[in-house]
Amino acid sequence: MQSHLLPHSAALSLGGSLGRMVFSLNKDKSSKAIIRCSKFLGCSIEVAREVVAKSYINLGRSVVEFLNLAKISKKIDEIVSVHNIENLNDALACGRGVILLTAHLGNWELAAAYLGIKDYPMRAIGAEQRDARITKLISDIRASCGVETIGKGFDLRGAIRCLQEGNILGVLLDQDAKDKGIIAPFLGQPASTPYGPVKLAMKMRSPIVPLFIVRRKDNIHHDLYFLPSLEE
Repeated sequence: MQSHLLPHSAALSLGGSLGRMVFSLNKDKSSKAIIRCSKFLGCSIEVAREVVAKSYINLGRSVVEFLNLAKISKKIDEIVSVHNIENLNDALACGRGVILLTAHLGNWELAAAYLGIKDYPMRAIGAEQRDARITKLISDIRASCGVETIGKGFDLRGAIRCLQEGNILGVLLDQDAKDKGIIAPFLGQPASTPYGPVKLAMKMRSPIVPLFIVRRKDNIHHDLYFLPSLEE
């Protein structure tokens, strides 16, 4: 996808259209997502379909933004508005590293890239893709913005070293841990949740700072929020 040749707004529009296309063509996964969405949100199938479709559209736009990070980085302050970053700065001042906790919400890659571009010592847990070339592409794009990828499977040695060096360890915690997690309520339903990052934080005495990033209604700009550190 030569999206970097297009104006940013046009590239995002293309990404959104591709996301909608995937939603329409991938009927099996889309239908399952709609049913789950309706169950968890307690809404009608029609409302759930709209929510899931918009999620696909957002993912399409997010992919385009990720591929265009080299271009976006030059005007990152125009695209991302940051709120309460002092919560992260205070946590880093402790000198024991920080676990930055977020989820697959908004454009999480853009949140990490923002910190890397601003010279924060950013590391991120990364999943291995089925195609090793895709894994390398993702790692290379992250690295171009100052974000180092740490292997998934919760690379314990890499994660410990990251925190010992006083760096930021980015973790996405909303994936199904199956029999390796603990059961915690999510939207009123039991969900298997990874507990490795919490155990690591307790062992290393590292603060946990939650963050989330939200795309604005204009589909171009984002708000990045840093919450206060979680209490042990």
